Amino acid sequence: MKNTNTKKIVKIAALGAISFVLYFILEFPLLPGAPFLKFDFSDVAALVGSFAMGPVAGVIIEFLKNILHLLLKANEGSPVGELANFIVGCALVLPAAIIYKKKKVRKTALIGMLVGIVSLTIFAALFNYFVFIPLYAPGLLQGGAVKYIIATIVPFNLIKGIIICVVTFILYKYISPLLHK
Repeated sequence: MKNTNTKKIVKIAALGAISFVLYFILEFPLLPGAPFLKFDFSDVAALVGSFAMGPVAGVIIEFLKNILHLLLKANEGSPVGELANFIVGCALVLPAAIIYKKKKVRKTALIGMLVGIVSLTIFAALFNYFVFIPLYAPGLLQGGAVKYIIATIVPFNLIKGIIICVVTFILYKYISPLLHK
């Protein structure tokens, strides 16, 4: 039993490190009108980990990635970006993993990822309106917050979720055997 727990911790740590590297090195703007909204592939590692080891593993991978990012990019100011990344990452990973855990077949993986994309998009919109915009850009609340969320936040997160889920769907069958050994 102890050996199994150690293996699981090592796998989660490895996926957390991979996720961090993908977040740290390969982030880039996705929408020309919002260069501060950066896309990265780090949620692929968290989604793979949550499918292989359960929802809690996915949340821990998201947490590790964001803590490392915060610590190594601390000179860039506010931790709002890492908080946002953690919340929306969990909004994608948790529902997808919970649904997939009930029956581990392709159909439930797809359903879980679709629910995760919707969840990601809704959480991103709500948290931007109630938390992130007041913390990061309070001036937007005076007039254009809803328009900004509908025109920028929603499309960005839909595109992000779709790309992450397509990549995960393609890679999981190849990576899964390594995680189940």
